[in-house]
Amino acid sequence: MIINHNIMALNTYNKYNIASNRLSQNLSRLSSGLRINRAADDAAGLAISEKMKAQIAGLEQASRNAMDGNSLIMTAEGALSEVHAMLARMRELAVQAANDTYTSADRMTIQNEIEQLKEEINRISTATQFNRKNLLDGSSSAIVSTDRLTTKVYMRDGLRIIDQFGQKMAGGGNYVIVVSGVAGTSEVEKSNILYVKHEVDTDGDGTVDLHVGDIATTGAKLYDIREFWDSNGNFLLEEPKTITIMQGDGKRTAVTIYGSDTLGTLMFKLNEAIGDAKGLGQDALFGSGFTAANRSYVSFVDPTLASSNTSGLATVPGTLVIQSAIPGKGGALNFIGDDSIINALGLSTIRYATETKFTSSVYDAHDPTKVIATNVQFEGNLLVGILHPNVDVEISSTTSLEAKIAAVNGFNEIQWDSIGEERTFIHLADRSMVFHVGPNSLQDVNAAIGNMNTSALGLDGLLVTTNPLANKAIRTLDLAIDKVSSARSKLGAVQNRLDHTVSNLNEMALNLTSALSRIQDADMAKEMTEFTKNNIILQAATAMLAQANQLPQNVLQLLR
Repeated sequence: MIINHNIMALNTYNKYNIASNRLSQNLSRLSSGLRINRAADDAAGLAISEKMKAQIAGLEQASRNAMDGNSLIMTAEGALSEVHAMLARMRELAVQAANDTYTSADRMTIQNEIEQLKEEINRISTATQFNRKNLLDGSSSAIVSTDRLTTKVYMRDGLRIIDQFGQKMAGGGNYVIVVSGVAGTSEVEKSNILYVKHEVDTDGDGTVDLHVGDIATTGAKLYDIREFWDSNGNFLLEEPKTITIMQGDGKRTAVTIYGSDTLGTLMFKLNEAIGDAKGLGQDALFGSGFTAANRSYVSFVDPTLASSNTSGLATVPGTLVIQSAIPGKGGALNFIGDDSIINALGLSTIRYATETKFTSSVYDAHDPTKVIATNVQFEGNLLVGILHPNVDVEISSTTSLEAKIAAVNGFNEIQWDSIGEERTFIHLADRSMVFHVGPNSLQDVNAAIGNMNTSALGLDGLLVTTNPLANKAIRTLDLAIDKVSSARSKLGAVQNRLDHTVSNLNEMALNLTSALSRIQDADMAKEMTEFTKNNIILQAATAMLAQANQLPQNVLQLLR
């Protein structure tokens, strides 16, 4: 028998510690509900479960991201539904204005409502936001800047590029568009032949200069011109009347005429309204040396001038000839006012406008050897889809052109000279909206909304002030409705996709959570059984340890 080393007690103590550790582990699992509370519990299981927890958290956030994206899409689509409603109303008004039961003043009232609806469409395009993010002004597709105010870029979708391997990167860049144009022609209008109604002393010397039935001259007052009297002998300008001049691109100005005005002062007012910067501003289209004295937008053809012109614009004496310094439909001048005054002028088109034909090439602005396109021909000053399939570029209709006054047999015609190639620079930076709808990197859905303002929809020059213009407006509005419908259908497709994405993410999170539970969660019934067993073993080990500690006392019997 030995007393220095109580082997039986040490062995019992060892078993006691094992039972105690197992009981502690049981208590930890029962109190937390987890099978793995520390790496030592299951090193491999811990590594797997932590990755699963990260995935589940990512899936749950991705689901919230997708629902937020869906809310954004719904906001944009709701705004576009109002744009659709306004376009439908504008089309209804255009159909109404096409009916000749309405006077020019009536059509002007209709035009005013259309202008208000256009302003509201523009307001919606700039004011529609989600979390202060603009949705309908094109900035959700790209950031755009140009070197000219007259160069406008319209986004139809985003610039993001996804290659055949699924690799995603932002599109865009810096581009230079080199443009040269062959001038079209502007619309030219001619008035009625104006005759005098009374004996007229134009210079105030007491001598009759014009007799009844003579062709009027610029010194004749409107009061003395036959066309300004109705069939009942009523003078049409007993009260001043206002004439609104609307340019084909939507700009407008107005002049007020009086019975005491002469043809000369009427011409001066019209020329000033068309040329001056406070009016339509066409003076700016001429080269250096042009002054207000050179204005020839409205000219009078007197008999002497007509006799020297056997062809061209100045062949009919006694008429006003109205020209525009802007070639194409955007420069057409439309006169709107009291029907009696418009009928007195009797303006009719004698030369229809033709669009300028442009030729352009597109290069990388920083490396001219990188050619995007060359010798692209277009008209209507809109370059569609060349810079990028989703990008349209509008340039000024007078790009590379300069207006001039050319005397043709004594009559001043507005013509255009080419001033060579002109360049315009465009910077595009992709800002397509990306909805991150996965737990891992680059698991996203791309969405972009193009410009939805009136310029992008082609409504800038929308006029319904005459029957032909109203019919043209109907066709233009049909195209605008198609553009908005296309945008809404894309948004609807993305919305449906995100609905399915949310369902898929939730299902994945559920399945991963179930898998994580099998790895990490404790089986409470089994753990309680183990706890009971280990508790009993620990109690037995405690009792046996007490007994083992008593055994060395038997040595004392030998020492007696």
